[in-house]
Amino acid sequence: SDSPVVAGETVTVNASVENTGDVAGTQTVTLDAGVLGSDTNSVSLNGGESTSVALSVATGAGDAGAYATTVSSADEAAGTNVTVQAPAAFAVTISGSSAPTVEGESLTVNVTVENTGDVSDTQTVTLDAGDLGTDSAAVSLAGGESTSVALSVATVGDDAGNYNSTVTSADDSESAGVTVQEPARFTVSITGTDSPVVAGETLTVDVAVENTGDVSDTQTVTLDAGSLGGTSTTTTLAGGETVTETLSLAAGAGDAGDYTVTVGSADETASAVATVLEPAAFTVGIVETTSPVEGDRLTVTAAVNNTGDVGGTETVTLDVGGLGQN
Repeated sequence: SDSPVVAGETVTVNASVENTGDVAGTQTVTLDAGVLGSDTNSVSLNGGESTSVALSVATGAGDAGAYATTVSSADEAAGTNVTVQAPAAFAVTISGSSAPTVEGESLTVNVTVENTGDVSDTQTVTLDAGDLGTDSAAVSLAGGESTSVALSVATVGDDAGNYNSTVTSADDSESAGVTVQEPARFTVSITGTDSPVVAGETLTVDVAVENTGDVSDTQTVTLDAGSLGGTSTTTTLAGGETVTETLSLAAGAGDAGDYTVTVGSADETASAVATVLEPAAFTVGIVETTSPVEGDRLTVTAAVNNTGDVGGTETVTLDVGGLGQN
């Protein structure tokens, strides 16, 4: 016979038929393959003559298994076993993925492929991730063998979202949801300052820092006030989280003026103007004096000027040596 055959093919049993008698005769030779069915052939032979006969039955889906077949004439029967094999069938199972994946990274889906049939085959296993694209690989498996395949698609900016990923073979498919996340992005805005400050005091700047992405990150938030100097702090935020950071710089003597203060993250900057004022500084000048005689009061008129930017209170003193102070 041509056993084994694959379900869906025809199983053929070859029989040798001999007329061992002396006279010619015609008989029906029958193949009985049980549930697979039967086939017959009318054979005519002269005495002592022999011939070969091919008898066949069709197989279908679900017929895989071992069968006892019998070939018989009116005078004798002979048996043989035949095997019908299950055709190759590649079952696919999603065993995992790299999701959630961040924009710019590759999305990888891990697939277990098993040939549940009895015969070897090669099939194309395909990943379809919708708008993200497709990937495929040729997989060869013997009957009953399995293997793992990693299929990947690239992601780019603006790909953030939820997707349905489907893996398929010629026989099977399976789907799973996957997520592409926005990368961390730290936005900054100046929410307040204590400007104006007086030289010698500390300038503080309040900064709102928000991670508008989906994943956590750590970034350095900086304050740059030009010639007044700069400072920084390290900020860690989960996706969607916001925090307020306070950054400070000392303003020293001679630092009076207007400054552009710029705060920045790795992704964004924001600016505002801050003012450092001159502290109060009193200058005095004698405008006029009287010329008294002994016994009269000496009067001195002084001009007092505050050259600073802020108000102040100071004591103005007149010292005329041996005459005393006022």
